[in-house]
Amino acid sequence: KMSSLISSWVSQNFNINSIQSQKLLKLLEDDANTIPFLCRYRKEIHGGLSGEDLRKIKKEVKRRLELQNKIEMFWSRIQKENPTQATQFFYKMMSACENLSDLETLVEPYLPS
Repeated sequence: KMSSLISSWVSQNFNINSIQSQKLLKLLEDDANTIPFLCRYRKEIHGGLSGEDLRKIKKEVKRRLELQNKIEMFWSRIQKENPTQATQFFYKMMSACENLSDLETLVEPYLPS
C-alpha cells in the first residue's frame, strides 16, 4: 500500500506516468543505482528527470518510509498498551499524518509516558 501511495505522489508531482514511477522506485531501492547513473543511463525509465528531481524523490521516499515505520511501531504499542483505542479509524488517522510531529501529537495521549 505504501509503495502505491509513494508511486502516486511521484507521478503527480513530477509528471511521469505510474508505470515509470513504479519502475523508478524499484531502481531507487537499490543503492547501487546512483543518481548520476540513473540520470545518464536510465532516462527512458524516468522520462529524463533531472538529478535534482531524482534526489527530491529519493529524499521523499526515505521520509515517507521512515514515517510509515513509525506508524507501525506506534500502532503495535497502542494495540498492546491501549487496545480499546486500536480501531481501524485510529489507524487511518495515523496513516493520514504527513509528518512525524503530527503523528506524535496524535498518538501521545494514547501511550503511557
